Amino acid sequence: MKKTNYPLYTPMKFDNFKELITLAAEKEEKVAFKYRYEKEILEVSYKDFKTEVDSLAKGIMSENLDLGNVAILGENSYRWINIFLSLLCTRGTAVPVDKDLPEDQMLYVLDTSDCDVIFYSETFDEFVKKHESVLSKVKKFVKFKSDEPSKKWVEGDTKEKFITLESLFVKGKNQKNEEYKNLTFDKDDIKLIVFTSGTTGTAKGVMLTVENISTCINGGLSLANLEGTCLSVLPYHHTYASVCDILGGIDSHVTICINENIRSVPLNLKTFKPDYMFLVPRYLEVFHERILKEAERTGKLPLLQKMIKVSNSLLKVGIDMRGVFFKSVREAFGGNVKALLSGGALLRPDLGDFFESIGIPVVIGYGITECSPLVCANRNEFYDVRTIGLPLPNVELEIDSPNEEGIGEIKVKSSIVMKGYYKNEEATREVIKDGWFYTGDYGKINELGQVSITGRKKNIIVLSNGKNVYPEEIETYIATIPAVEEVVVYSLENDKGDETALCAEIYMNPENVEKLGLKKAADKIKYITEEVRQVLYALPSYKQIRKIVIRDREFEKTTTKKIKRNLINKQKA
Repeated sequence: MKKTNYPLYTPMKFDNFKELITLAAEKEEKVAFKYRYEKEILEVSYKDFKTEVDSLAKGIMSENLDLGNVAILGENSYRWINIFLSLLCTRGTAVPVDKDLPEDQMLYVLDTSDCDVIFYSETFDEFVKKHESVLSKVKKFVKFKSDEPSKKWVEGDTKEKFITLESLFVKGKNQKNEEYKNLTFDKDDIKLIVFTSGTTGTAKGVMLTVENISTCINGGLSLANLEGTCLSVLPYHHTYASVCDILGGIDSHVTICINENIRSVPLNLKTFKPDYMFLVPRYLEVFHERILKEAERTGKLPLLQKMIKVSNSLLKVGIDMRGVFFKSVREAFGGNVKALLSGGALLRPDLGDFFESIGIPVVIGYGITECSPLVCANRNEFYDVRTIGLPLPNVELEIDSPNEEGIGEIKVKSSIVMKGYYKNEEATREVIKDGWFYTGDYGKINELGQVSITGRKKNIIVLSNGKNVYPEEIETYIATIPAVEEVVVYSLENDKGDETALCAEIYMNPENVEKLGLKKAADKIKYITEEVRQVLYALPSYKQIRKIVIRDREFEKTTTKKIKRNLINKQKA
């Protein structure tokens, strides 16, 4: 890792998505995608990918299915990506739908977004048929099989309400369609409507334009270089995956290996041997837990801990032995991994330190859907796991009304900022003021220009003594306790409604509780109380925990695994 910044990378620029895949296909004959189909590993070159995108796009346009908003509902798959890019290359607006939403919320998204066409995988066949009458705005349902190769597809009927992806694909493949060939785009064309999965309120549809997305990709790739092979694991309906991972990967001409589901990750790491992965912190927590469990199972945990200390000491004098010392650990990631790119939530610094110690750097970024989504990113060789990195070079970032510590709300001005919330001008005006987008995240900027997040504006606790507390900071400390699986810190209120002190509500890891022999509730409270006291000892008195609550079940979460804080029944002082 370099201690200072260095010149920006020069990514391939594009003005629209037809140009993106055309440039990628012309650049070189390289594998664009790999994925598992039945017992085979299939490969699709960039040239063939462009052919498939063009074929489907022409088929979509020939039936005028791109004149409005078009939903995509399905699990991660090559066909999902094929549909996504094809829609971006037509006149329509793609609406990726979270496949894990409860049915009522899924129906809300489909209705609110005014989708008149739905592409859906066969997994959702029953859902679509069950709710056809409710989805009265939908004029056409297009069913697709997630990863079935297109070589043997034959033309089918496209006039019915329910049709197949194959019928559109073959129809487009067999025609020239001059309208598609001559189609042009304006930078303000809305190409994506992505519904937020917020933890406290109703989801809002974020409208992203051609310029929003292309600016974001160009800015992100100016800071962080993508090379080689990627294992793509995050849900594609989120912009972190669809924009940064998929579109960013295409712009960089990498090979994207598609992970089918969470259970397939260990197998696909060994199969595809990726150079990098986009992840959220929860994945890193799981990887960390598995590494420690395996070391403990084989009796090598003390040795691993000792080698980390030795390795870190050698690094200080310029000797890097991590490739030798931790070869077996790195093999679990396929053996080639050079970086793990983390975003979507705050990462515990100790996790970043651990992976750095074994030679797998964690390069952290920060984004929000309303900013297409990337705002800041650490660099491949200039990073600090205690920060979210540098603002993108095409982004103005300021701290609004900073306090004496330099902490305030992060605001952004750039062409990455969304067009607005779909059919919700009031909500748009609340967050975009005088050209600045107010992120709702509080943070500060260090002397190197790197930004740190301290917490969410809506979560800030203002104690009766006037002190501001960012609960995420304290949660990060408590989360390092081995027996803690999940934690939320909130304020204790007296009868007058004054926030007088702090409470930590904790769900303990059952396996670790058993290992520690904590059978009684009193034993758990005694253990956690002492551990919390130790990890928070250096913090000022107003940040200390007054009360601890042990939960018997996990917190309720969004589909992105963020805890729904508004559903917690807070304790009284």
